[in-house]
Amino acid sequence: MSKKQSPPSMNEFDYFSQDAKPAAESANDVSEGLDEQLAAFRRGQRRQQMLLIVAVVTFLIAGWFMWDYREWMQYEFFGPREPLELGDVTRLQPTDLRHNTFVSVRGITGTRGLTQRMVRGLSVSRDERWFFLLSGSRGILVEVDADVERYGFATEIRARGRVVDPKREPAYGAVLAAYAELHHPNERNEHRFIQVGAEPGGNRLTYVVAISLLVVLFAVNVWAVVRVVRVRRTARLGGLFNR
Repeated sequence: MSKKQSPPSMNEFDYFSQDAKPAAESANDVSEGLDEQLAAFRRGQRRQQMLLIVAVVTFLIAGWFMWDYREWMQYEFFGPREPLELGDVTRLQPTDLRHNTFVSVRGITGTRGLTQRMVRGLSVSRDERWFFLLSGSRGILVEVDADVERYGFATEIRARGRVVDPKREPAYGAVLAAYAELHHPNERNEHRFIQVGAEPGGNRLTYVVAISLLVVLFAVNVWAVVRVVRVRRTARLGGLFNR
């Protein structure tokens, strides 16, 4: 009678043998993996912070531009096509000329003037301008191009352009102070400048381009901020910010 074979022992299998040990990741491998994930997470946080900083700076620049050039944009886009005819300058008070309006007056340039380099509106160049106090006026000056064929001392002109109150535009306050220092004391409380040649719509395209660029930058930064907020919200829900 044949000997009955006993079932194989579990020790005969490598997995259950006494000398075998379960395979496992080393502690160093786990630690290195966590460090890499943490480093990547921190890099992501720094990128998000930079995006937020860039977005804030862009919003500030856009806000500054819209505020600082608000009167010029109003004049360029909404100013009338034809000026308000005010007639002989000797019959006018400076307060008759409202700031940032398009007017036309008649007068004669004085025998004393001033030369300055000025920036008009959104122009990137400082062009030479001549300033004259109109004879017989009560404090109305004109700003004209440096053109000897068109302008000079004691010249009859028709001044057509934008009105500037020097109390509302500091650059013209400085011009008025320089003019008064050279020629006469600043005895009057009110003055007005007329920027001859500055007509509504004449520089509109420049503002359209600038505003379009700002709108694009604004939209891109809004998208970036929304994306950062979503990523942080997702990370917070996943508990990454608590590690």
